[in-house]
Amino acid sequence: MSAQHACLLCRLPSLAAAVVALCMTAVGCANGKLDGDGPDDGSDGTTGDLTRGAGSSDSDAPVLLEATVRVEGEHCFLEASYDDPQGPNDVQRGTVWAVEPASGTVMWTDDLLVCVGYSCVGSFSTSHGEYASAPCSRLDSYELRAIVYDRSGLDSNTELVELL
Repeated sequence: MSAQHACLLCRLPSLAAAVVALCMTAVGCANGKLDGDGPDDGSDGTTGDLTRGAGSSDSDAPVLLEATVRVEGEHCFLEASYDDPQGPNDVQRGTVWAVEPASGTVMWTDDLLVCVGYSCVGSFSTSHGEYASAPCSRLDSYELRAIVYDRSGLDSNTELVELL
């Protein structure tokens, strides 16, 4: 192997590191904010609405038809249905958040819904510390709200999750 080829091979690790750093920088942005800018719960910090959940006025946006939660002990099981003009496989995920109704304070938020074929499912357990502020056993004292979003980044309407 020539010295010129060996030198090129020595540069590959630093090139790979630069590509990884670039990718990590791109992933570090969410909802138009850099990590550490504003509330980490996805809310605007004052109300129970997520900035993502404003809903899209685009006619191609998905529509969240209904969302329900069923409680079994310390586990909550979520189900939702949606419609999307772009087809059943355009929506893949959905976000659920817990809101204190009197103040509108967002207690937690997470991308809990996995969607396919016009249906979504998800679950959470209060044994996981993130959900302890709004546990399954106290669903009657707070609200769960949900949205779904499609591959184009279009948001659905916000739907109040119904307790079964």
